[in-house]
Formats: sequence, structure tokens, C-alpha cells
Amino acid sequence: MKKIYLTIDDGPSCHMRKKLDYLFKKNMPALWYCRGEYIDNATMSHLVYAIKNNFIIANHSFSHPYFSTITFKQAMDEILRTEKLIEKAYSLSGVPQKYKLFRFPFLDKGGKYKKELQDFLKSEGFQKACFENITYKYYQNNNFGEDIDAPWTFDACEYALFSKKSMEKRSLFVVDDFISRIHTDLPEKGFGLMSQDSNDIVLLHDFNQTHFLFEPIIDCLERLPVEFVLPEFL
Repeated sequence: MKKIYLTIDDGPSCHMRKKLDYLFKKNMPALWYCRGEYIDNATMSHLVYAIKNNFIIANHSFSHPYFSTITFKQAMDEILRTEKLIEKAYSLSGVPQKYKLFRFPFLDKGGKYKKELQDFLKSEGFQKACFENITYKYYQNNNFGEDIDAPWTFDACEYALFSKKSMEKRSLFVVDDFISRIHTDLPEKGFGLMSQDSNDIVLLHDFNQTHFLFEPIIDCLERLPVEFVLPEFL
């Protein structure tokens, strides 16, 4: 059976706890890649709640920059500032932090600093999430599974609701627009959820502006003939 690795970026939002409860009720594991700039006293409690309920909190930088546009020193700071907050969340939860995981914003791995950043992540003890049996040609050709940071294969694109670029093309989006992405059958274009030929790394987002999309998207994913799993870690 096809496996889906569920990942959620750009939290924690004020709606995160409700989303956690929804996933927990459906027994869906997930990796939450969080932004340091969104972690404050209120949202820190959501991270602690997530950890206590066996979800994994991971690092998605502090301010979500394009890493190829900042210096190596700034890139290190983006990673370390957020990791310090994640370590605090694990400490408050009383649960040992087993995994240190990172995903670059926009899959921008740092341009000319890519190798140095991969070495830096390794030296800081970050681990590679092993997403198995991803067989898409574009994924293999771009070596997406080789680096320490986490890629994705399907993007729900909820940010289209408020993205200036998207809004220039279309003034109104409804829930069905996002559900239709799941049912689109173009595996080599990033729409492979209908295919049983490859597992998928699904990317959702924890934006305040898109919270009402979360449950319909999860419900649609749940109806697919798939199994939701966590990756192994190296």
C-alpha cells in the first residue's frame, strides 16, 4: 500500500492545538516544521502539547528566508535560534528530544553555501529523515533524498489564499480548489497522490489564514488508499 509521510510547515499558529487533536483522533502521525519567529509564550504551549502527544517538532528556520540570499553566518543563526526554542519545548514537555530535523524554506538549500550548510547541519547533530520508496524521476534526478534536510513531493499550496502572486492570477479560491490538487493525476509534476507507484511526502501549512482548509484536506487524504507513517531517521 502507498505510504504518505505527512509534514506540516510554518507553525505554530494559534490553531495548532486543534489541528493536533484532529490528527490524533485519526491516528495520523506528522512532522511539524516550525518557524522560530512564531514561537512565543502562547504558542510554545502548543509545541509542548504536540510533543506530549508523540508528534515530532522540527526546524524550519527562524524567519523563513531564501537561504541563497543571506550570508552563511545568518543562515547558521536562522537554524540555531529556532533549534534553541525547540530544545526549550522538549525540556518543558519532559520528553527527551530524539530527533533534530530541518527543512529549508522554499527548498532553497543556500546556493553557493549548500555544501557548507549540509556540513553544518551534520556537525550540529541534525538527522536525515529517510522517506522510503519515492520513485518519481524528478525526485531521483534532483537527488532530493540525498541531503540531510527534508524535501516534499506534494504541496497543498494553501498559501495561495493570501499569496500576492497567486491573487494576481485569481481573485477567489474555495476549498474545492485545494481538494482538486489531491485528485490531479500528474505524478511527475508533483501531483502523484492518486498513483500507487510511489510513496509521497505531503506538505501542509499551519497558517492562521488557512486554518479552515486543514480538516477538509486531511479528510480527503484519509479517504485515499494509503497508510500514514513516519520516516526512519539517520
